[in-house]
Amino acid sequence: MGEWRSWLARHVDIVKVTGSNPVSPTTMIKFMTKKEHPFSFFKGFLSGLGWSIGATLGFAIFVALVSMILNLLGGVPFIGNFLANLVHFTNEALKTKVTLTK
Repeated sequence: MGEWRSWLARHVDIVKVTGSNPVSPTTMIKFMTKKEHPFSFFKGFLSGLGWSIGATLGFAIFVALVSMILNLLGGVPFIGNFLANLVHFTNEALKTKVTLTK
């Protein structure tokens, strides 16, 4: 309780010297009346859990829609062939890899 009184005294001194209010009145009221909620950890945990579940479901729906659209356009075999060629060229490059020695 003494903390906000010392803050308020410093704030009043600043206003007297400069003639202007450096802090909005709502900030001062929030600072003076702020109380820690006993379940703030659980509130944060549940909000994070809800966000992560929502993000996961949203991503799953997005991937399903993109897959359906690519399937309708015939793009899925194209992507599969591209990835197969990429794996093939990577394996060939690993077989012919030349090691550098000092």
